[in-house]
Amino acid sequence: MVSRVSGPLVGIAGNPAERRFLEVALRVVLWFGSSLVALSLLGFQQLATALGTASGFLALAVAYALRDALSEVIAGVYLIQDDRFVQGRRVSTDDRTGTIRDVGLRRTTLRDEETDAVIIIANNRIEPRWTLHDER
Repeated sequence: MVSRVSGPLVGIAGNPAERRFLEVALRVVLWFGSSLVALSLLGFQQLATALGTASGFLALAVAYALRDALSEVIAGVYLIQDDRFVQGRRVSTDDRTGTIRDVGLRRTTLRDEETDAVIIIANNRIEPRWTLHDER
């Protein structure tokens, strides 16, 4: 069941570590939800409600603590899904211009054509304001 659900989700992960993390996170969420349903069906509705509420507050605290990383990942998903933002294309963002070398979930690597330097930029800085240059 988990592999059927996680297949498309894990397909967006860039490397094996990200893929494994997403798979484990999905597995934990599914098991926890199933456990809450089982507790409720066994007559422990108050315990299931309390655990569900506590997990909601815990998730909110973790999301607040990881808001920068989460915004990078969400922007990375948008960039990965955009068929114009691919390896080898020339783009500009902020004051940087370069050729895309790699697009990951959190970071994008560009190669500056003038200095041949490698530039690593967080995806949440690129996604809202990138410009595609014409092909040469």
